[in-house]
Amino acid sequence: MSMRICFCARCEPLMSDRQLQLDILRDGVARPRDLVMRYPPNWTAVVFFAVLSCLHLVNGLGAFWRGKIEGELSAILGIVFALATAVALRLKNELAVRPSAGDLHLRTSLGRIWFERHIPFASVRSVRLFLGCKTRLC
Repeated sequence: MSMRICFCARCEPLMSDRQLQLDILRDGVARPRDLVMRYPPNWTAVVFFAVLSCLHLVNGLGAFWRGKIEGELSAILGIVFALATAVALRLKNELAVRPSAGDLHLRTSLGRIWFERHIPFASVRSVRLFLGCKTRLC
């Protein structure tokens, strides 16, 4: 970000966009709005638990088909991993940046059960930035 300044009599000094944004915020013209980001399910976890469930259910049902009782543990694990798949699919995560309240609002919910955290802006030490494009020069 560079700031160009022209010293001729016919034009005013040019300002960078960032400086203009800071001046607008300082003057109170533009108020920052709350930003709420809702995230999709963690598909890696959903697929992982679903594959484990299928593997255990196939092994357990194959053992039961041959008349062996040793397939009980595989069948139980298959059912547990199927439940874990359903939980991972229904889990919702939400991040709200709230300048109006001066904090970050983190919420994780599973139906009517939820967990919330409020983090004041003063406690934030760093922010990790992810760019949307795949090239290095966005």
